[in-house]
Amino acid sequence: MLSQKLTQWTLAYEEHHLTGTVPCSMYSILLANGKIEDPYYRTNERAVTALSDKDCEMHTSFTVTEEMLSKKHLELCFLGLDTLCDVYVNGKKLLYADNMHRTWRIDIKDAVVCGENVVRLHFYSPSAYIARKNAEHPLFSANVGFTQLGVGHIRKATCMFGWDWGPQLPDMGLYRDVLLEAFDSRIDSVDIAGFINRVEITSDIKYAQMQREAIASALGGGVMILTGGPGTGKTTVIKGLISIFDTIGLDVALCAPTGRAAKRVSESAGCEAKT
Repeated sequence: MLSQKLTQWTLAYEEHHLTGTVPCSMYSILLANGKIEDPYYRTNERAVTALSDKDCEMHTSFTVTEEMLSKKHLELCFLGLDTLCDVYVNGKKLLYADNMHRTWRIDIKDAVVCGENVVRLHFYSPSAYIARKNAEHPLFSANVGFTQLGVGHIRKATCMFGWDWGPQLPDMGLYRDVLLEAFDSRIDSVDIAGFINRVEITSDIKYAQMQREAIASALGGGVMILTGGPGTGKTTVIKGLISIFDTIGLDVALCAPTGRAAKRVSESAGCEAKT
């Protein structure tokens, strides 16, 4: 997998065009650039809450290489998109997001070119949205006076709309990483337990809890170091990983520091190892 983070973004809000680094948002970028006072200080929130009544945009550029385009899939992955947002790549709308509590993935291969590309995010005002929805279908609120009415209409952190302990700052922006990923195949975390269970059935074995954790760690991360003395099940874990990689069509390379070690690994794992 080829991956890069899109970290530097430009906020467009009214006449302002300001840069920020993920995690960033409308309020955080305005604050960092001295355009508003600290909304968490005393009653400053009262002067800036209404800023969220308007839409805003964020954009950045990214480079796509020929190697990326050679992969079967090229995706933008938003780990934390807050909240109501149209996503455009090179002017083409590819997504409308409406839930900050999930990851959003979009295939962008048909929308990009080799070289520089632009992604633009149009955030819709969450305050205006819940006000409109609540006018259509009023919802009960037990926190009147502290929380904006209608928060139940949107999949967004309720506390952003105010609480008895917190300010009303229903923000818009990116609170987790944005990733550009190019790959031929990928294992989703939700599939890992299923893969392990299938290997247990087809191999007629039962993994210990630590072995399951080791396999899950190897599948879910880029690097995993497996240690242990003789007879602790390291080879069983390796064989399970090889089986899973083979199932999803990934190539496997086994390496060993010496020819003797390579021979032993090949015999025990059932897959050729090289020095």
